[in-house]
Amino acid sequence: MEALILGAKARTAHIRDTPQPAPASTELLVRVKAIALNPIDPLYIRHPLGRSGRLVGSDFAGAIVQTGSDIPTDASLRVEHEVAGYLQGACSVNERPGAFAEFVVVPSDLVLTMPNSVTVEQVTGVSPVALTAAQTMWYRLGMAAPFAYDRKQVLQERPDWRSTINEQDQADITNVFIYGASTSIALFAAQMVLLSAKSSGKAIKLYGAAREARWKLLRAEPYGYDALVDYQYPDWSGKTRGFTGGVGIHYAFDCISEASSIERTCSTLTPDGKTAIVRSREGGA
Repeated sequence: MEALILGAKARTAHIRDTPQPAPASTELLVRVKAIALNPIDPLYIRHPLGRSGRLVGSDFAGAIVQTGSDIPTDASLRVEHEVAGYLQGACSVNERPGAFAEFVVVPSDLVLTMPNSVTVEQVTGVSPVALTAAQTMWYRLGMAAPFAYDRKQVLQERPDWRSTINEQDQADITNVFIYGASTSIALFAAQMVLLSAKSSGKAIKLYGAAREARWKLLRAEPYGYDALVDYQYPDWSGKTRGFTGGVGIHYAFDCISEASSIERTCSTLTPDGKTAIVRSREGGA
């Protein structure tokens, strides 16, 4: 099969012929029909973590052609079913192959089954973006999730996350701010904020920073922003605090995390407010 293979020394990647993989007992073999370009894909080709010969790429969608021996026969994961998922294709030091190939093997718990109402092109970039937003809003910041999970166990596994969780009882209204509100990850995060409000029964106000041309979209369903500020406005952080009547933001998510955005996003917080950022040099990642 053909696949996109990393050349670490030259900081590039080339299409090469490589053996078709076989699934392990809990894996699926998927014929790839569509891929999406994730920002980390060119990043870790230009600045490689993996060694030469790694199969690159993260996001894919396609059809199952073979299931591992331990996949239940009554599962929704059957041959010819279409799924979407993601892999760590040369964006980490592990040796697992990535997604930019004619066929991929993927753990069965890392795929989403596709409804008939969407195409492979539409769904291929959903998995990592949506999961990153969910991890941020519900695990890292600790907003109410619309499903049950063992938060105590999560914090035992990742004690460093405790510092980002706001466990204080908020009075009356919880204020949430998303910087870069029209980015892909923010579009998912906004919907998760609304799910948190619905599942907790608590009032939440959602504020965001984005170019004014995007405001109509962001105010409408399914995003439902209460107020927006243009990030080009000189004092957007002060205006954001003004939206709250001077109370400040309880939960903030900086989806850009470049230049001064982290510092200015943090300046919108209440004294016990919490913030999360995407991976960036400015954020120390």
